[in-house]
Amino acid sequence: MTAINALTSAGFSAAGLMATFGGTNPSARVFAMYAAARSLPLAAATLWLVYVRSIRELGAMAILLGVIQACDALVGLWQHDVSKTLGPAVFAVATFAAARALLPRAVSS
Repeated sequence: MTAINALTSAGFSAAGLMATFGGTNPSARVFAMYAAARSLPLAAATLWLVYVRSIRELGAMAILLGVIQACDALVGLWQHDVSKTLGPAVFAVATFAAARALLPRAVSS
C-alpha cells in the first residue's frame, strides 16, 4: 500500500510536470516542478525500502505518506471537490493501516 501511494503521487506529479512543458504558464510549471521534487524522491525511497525489506523504515515512510495524503484531502475539502477529498482520504486511511501493520509494537504501546 505504501508503494502504491508513493507511485500514484509520483505519477500525478510527473504527469502534471509533463503537461506544463510547452505551455505558456510559467507559474504552473514551477508548481509542477515543486510537486515532482517532493513526490519523485519519496517514491524512489519507498521502492528502495521495499527492495531492501526495511520494514521499520517502510512503516515510517507509510506514516509520512499518509500524512501527505491527509493534507491533500484537506486541500480537496477546501476546494469543495469530492473526488479530490475522497481519493486522498481513502489513500491516507489505507496507508495508515499499512503503517499499523508494519509497526504493530510502536503503534500499540
